[in-house]
Amino acid sequence: GRYNCVTASILYWIFADSLELAPRGWHSPGHVRIKLNEPAAQEVDTTCRAWFSQANGPQSAPAGRELSPVALVAKPYSNQGVQALERSDFITASRALERSLQLDPIDSASQRNLLAAMNNGALALCQQQRFAAALELLASARQIDPQYGPVLANEWHIRQRWVVTLCEAKRFA
Repeated sequence: GRYNCVTASILYWIFADSLELAPRGWHSPGHVRIKLNEPAAQEVDTTCRAWFSQANGPQSAPAGRELSPVALVAKPYSNQGVQALERSDFITASRALERSLQLDPIDSASQRNLLAAMNNGALALCQQQRFAAALELLASARQIDPQYGPVLANEWHIRQRWVVTLCEAKRFA
């Protein structure tokens, strides 16, 4: 259903591995591809229509970082998280991004997106006047990155909104 560089690279990796070509996954911001060492060093871009006509012999190592097979499988979860984040479905986004990070703990993009989902989810809870739940979510985000600026700023915002709401309800204590 979702054919993109991630799913195409996973399928190509399975195929190349079955032929004992020792494939390696590679990730650069916004793109995943496969690197083969045999029969000659090649970078395989599974979503480039003109790749076969562009592939001319050995190439230098691709930019980015190498992905283990498990880290390659983490990428669909990361993509699902980003799509859910774009729909403002912060719970689904957080769950998918947490799965991605369980499989690939050093994926900085998934970590940033998870922090964004938690931060934006907390703001949505604040809009619903669920202040305690919002602050709890931000506390969880601070455990991931204690210096993440949006979380620090929004913690103050949510506390301020909570105080204003309590004062408006004449709950001064």
